Amino acid sequence: HMFVGVLGFLALIQSKIDLELVEIKLSSLEKIKKDFEQKNSLLNSAKGIDLDLLDEQARRMLLLVKSDEFLVPLGRTNIKP
Repeated sequence: HMFVGVLGFLALIQSKIDLELVEIKLSSLEKIKKDFEQKNSLLNSAKGIDLDLLDEQARRMLLLVKSDEFLVPLGRTNIKP
């Protein structure tokens, strides 16, 4: 029973794999958090709001374009053809 069960070798290997997957996910989430913090610092900088960044983010989230522009979605979107 050294290979199976809650304290077996296979359980140990599975726990190590699970830990690696969680660490990969954590690393990904930390990068996302860092990106948000950087964007937030640009919006809240001492100079005031970065209007270009604000405009870009708002238009991306709302899928809005000016009359002389067009939208080219990159990556995954929720837009149905």
